[in-house]
Amino acid sequence: MSEEREVPLVPDGPVELEPQPLAIIEPAAQRAALVAELERAGVALGAYERGTVDWLCQRPGWGTVATIASWVRRAAGADVPALLAELAARPSRADVLREAAVQMDEICEQHGVLGVGDRLRRLADKTDADGGAL
Repeated sequence: MSEEREVPLVPDGPVELEPQPLAIIEPAAQRAALVAELERAGVALGAYERGTVDWLCQRPGWGTVATIASWVRRAAGADVPALLAELAARPSRADVLREAAVQMDEICEQHGVLGVGDRLRRLADKTDADGGAL
């Protein structure tokens, strides 16, 4: 029968204070906890990244490893479709530029400066033509 190793507690939410284990967590257990979170999140590790995990887990303090593992856990659990829908509902860069053009025309005309809104509208048209990039 194989001995099951206890995996240290990884916070599920924002970390306000440094996570403190109830006992000293050996580097191998720290590594196991971090790698488990990365694997659950679907992160494939290359050789350099595995070395980075090893290096990180050799440093004193479970708090840093626990915090990074917590970030991975929370990012992996993010509701990606909801985030994409939220982004899609936001105005495009071109829309923001066109809205700013109207406001800038009003402000600049009061000070005798002309053409600012037109420049913003041209930039909006270019942004549309370039697929949203400025």
